[in-house]
Amino acid sequence: TNIGPSNRCFTINLLNETVKLLPKMKNGRVLQKGITLNDDIYIFGGEKDGNGSIEKFSKTSDYWTPIASSYLEHISSEEIKAFAYSKFGVEVKEDDNNENQNEFYEGERFFIFGNDNASFIQEIRIQEEEILNIPIPLNLRLFCYQGGVKISENEFFIGGGISSSLDYISKSGFIYNAKTNKAKKTEKMFRERYAFAIVFQDPFIYVFGGRTYQIDEFA
Repeated sequence: TNIGPSNRCFTINLLNETVKLLPKMKNGRVLQKGITLNDDIYIFGGEKDGNGSIEKFSKTSDYWTPIASSYLEHISSEEIKAFAYSKFGVEVKEDDNNENQNEFYEGERFFIFGNDNASFIQEIRIQEEEILNIPIPLNLRLFCYQGGVKISENEFFIGGGISSSLDYISKSGFIYNAKTNKAKKTEKMFRERYAFAIVFQDPFIYVFGGRTYQIDEFA
């Protein structure tokens, strides 16, 4: 059905830019979180009844396994939200044209992306308590509830999302390079969607669940 949370999943292979369907999750989920641990992927929450269930996906067996206990018994909602954040590591060179070629930024930095109504990219430098406004590449489209994940030292995958007016859902994907401030399109996802969980295990981006329609009880 087009209505309600989705249990469909797929991978995006960055080596050959192909998309492959995966087995369905046991539950449809919206605004869930995903993390990787060894060769397994864990999906937390987002189900309709809100009981905080967990599912584990094994890449070796290609199978979903429900985890009996609720994560809500062991971890706070704020900690779960943190699973969705992405950050870069250290020693990212500032500017190839900088007069001092030996200067490196050695602190943690985070990136925040806007949407189609309020389009922006902001870089937050923790140690300096500084926020920088970054020009948006012309070919990068931003939406509400997009999925995003770090895929290399300087790159994010950004995809999907819904327009602020709730009348358009995207299935486009982009790779954004924060060092060059450039974006390139990837192969489109199988289906337009937003509010999905997304994790990266090289060379695959895993996309789980989300919504494909804008009118239901979750709207």
